[in-house]
Amino acid sequence: MNISHKTIWLQGAGLALVLAATLTLPGQTAPAYAQPSAPASNGTLAAMSEDIQSLQRLVGQLRLDVSALQQDNDNLRKQLITQTDVNATVQNALAKNRDETNKANADLRKDIVAEFTKQIEALARDTNAQLQTLAQAMNKPPPATARVTASDPNKQPESFGQGEVYVVKPGDSISKIATHFKVPANEIMQANHLTPADANKIREGQQLFIPLKNGSSVAPASTN
Repeated sequence: MNISHKTIWLQGAGLALVLAATLTLPGQTAPAYAQPSAPASNGTLAAMSEDIQSLQRLVGQLRLDVSALQQDNDNLRKQLITQTDVNATVQNALAKNRDETNKANADLRKDIVAEFTKQIEALARDTNAQLQTLAQAMNKPPPATARVTASDPNKQPESFGQGEVYVVKPGDSISKIATHFKVPANEIMQANHLTPADANKIREGQQLFIPLKNGSSVAPASTN
């Protein structure tokens, strides 16, 4: 039977008034207003008994509802505590991951800077070495070499090898020039592309290339 709280309260209050009106203490007489005009019928008592039982059932149900609410409250409190612990764990994990990421980034930056510096230093060394080699090549004087043919005595010597240029003077011959420079005559002839026939046709003022050994140097002088 579904009975509202207000109805139950009114029925309980009415029942209390009826009981108070019908009951008297020993040695006392019931007041005039408490004297029932007629005894309560069995139907009335049965209805009151049913109401009392309904009240008892309702109270029992309320107790069950209160107990269930308390259980739900305890469960919610436990869930809240668990969620708080989970949030703390997640926050700690995020903080740890952030620290590890920052450290990894710092190490990576160091490695990049170190490798870049290493490459720059190596490039600088290679560049300096190339510049030094170029400077040495530019400062080194080219060897004095010549190629002269008897048919063209006025032609300037061309680059051939280490040696000196000699200008033929009156009375010179290949053998005489070879003796003066201490160089075999055939080497002089080969250096100047002279044939045996050309060797006797050198002229005054003709330039001849005199091949010399490494380190040897003879100042031009008269072969007379």
